[in-house]
Amino acid sequence: MHCLIFEDQAVQNLEPVTLMRPAYRMTCGGGQLIELAERLTPATSVIVRNHLKAIAALDDRIADRPMGTKLLIMNARLVPSPRTFRTLQNMIRADSASIAIVDNQIAAAFLPEGLTDSDRMQFGQFEEYLGQLPLRMIATDLALIDRPYQLVQKHLTTLTDTLNDRIASAEFHEIADGVFARPGFTLDASHHLDTQHGPILLENGVKLGSHLVIRGPVFLDRNAVVNDHASVYEHVYVGKNSKVGGELVASVLEDYSNKQHHGFLGHSYLGSWVNLGAGTSNSNLKNTYGEVRMGERDHRIATGMQFLGCVMGDYSKAAINTSIFTGVTIGVCSMLYGFILSNVASFCNSAPSIGGLTTSIPAEVVIEVQKRMFRRRGIEQQSAHVQLIRDVHQIVCQERDLPCRSPFVHEEEFQAQGMLGSP
Repeated sequence: MHCLIFEDQAVQNLEPVTLMRPAYRMTCGGGQLIELAERLTPATSVIVRNHLKAIAALDDRIADRPMGTKLLIMNARLVPSPRTFRTLQNMIRADSASIAIVDNQIAAAFLPEGLTDSDRMQFGQFEEYLGQLPLRMIATDLALIDRPYQLVQKHLTTLTDTLNDRIASAEFHEIADGVFARPGFTLDASHHLDTQHGPILLENGVKLGSHLVIRGPVFLDRNAVVNDHASVYEHVYVGKNSKVGGELVASVLEDYSNKQHHGFLGHSYLGSWVNLGAGTSNSNLKNTYGEVRMGERDHRIATGMQFLGCVMGDYSKAAINTSIFTGVTIGVCSMLYGFILSNVASFCNSAPSIGGLTTSIPAEVVIEVQKRMFRRRGIEQQSAHVQLIRDVHQIVCQERDLPCRSPFVHEEEFQAQGMLGSP
């Protein structure tokens, strides 16, 4: 049997989160959909947007397209929770041609041998292809992620289940009451770890500074670092090789992101390779205590959430003492300075409180910054990484109707003013 994860047209509603990553690579509740697929089937292939094909091919978890075999199909926007895993597992066990629809969207399907058509397995065509097959519609409790803010919303409701599921695998040892780690991990007497409201899970290579507070449920993934005197409160996920300090609550940091210094981050999602300079803080509650509404293109969306911070795309950076207002969305590859009161597009220098400055960043500048960051972490920048930046830059320029080589502020000008945080 084989697993096929497909992106549908609605994945574009998840931008900027999905501009530079396939939707199955979004972390929610401490897990990713690709990880569920690995547990369900021996091989996984994907259908993604054209500009992501090369970057997806770098993932050694991805196999060639299936031919003539049983096929479990998963929408890339499925919430990667233990409940989703059990539902998909039941579809496999039923072993019958079936399809699950959620809010008129295909969530999952199971195809017996002989129903697969590799030529029709393309982005934008796959849903129509599935709709023409003789599949029995089944009722499930599957859920899809439709908007970026739901990554925070659903993270809050699924993190504890994910942690308990991982603990049940018996791969972790309980080293203190409610604190679970890989074998060999030891705690410092200065650590204050509170597990009254949920467990704390520590993966291989995690480093904890002294005199810090961690209040579960919290998941620190492989090689994550928590600096001295940090306060990490409920529902925080820190991705692989990410570093945190200051105060955090109810937030997701993808791999290789840094929030190392003092400052507050709450009810937010940060993509990969994001850096928040010292003193950077975000607001996660309106002064009116009302519902947070997030801007999307030319309108605002009701989130149903009273506590909601920011969504920040991959490779974006905030200079020292940046203040990000409630419910702000920040695109990919952008630089923030001062007070950020409203959404920031991708590939932008945004400094509204410094002369109202907003300028476009060329792709080549981002490529050079990426090369420097990768080098510091011992990662080789490959042609697929470079091409992805160029492709996404072209995509967002077309959406914003901007010239792809408009004037920009050189980083040296901001460096001279002492406004860039440490990478």
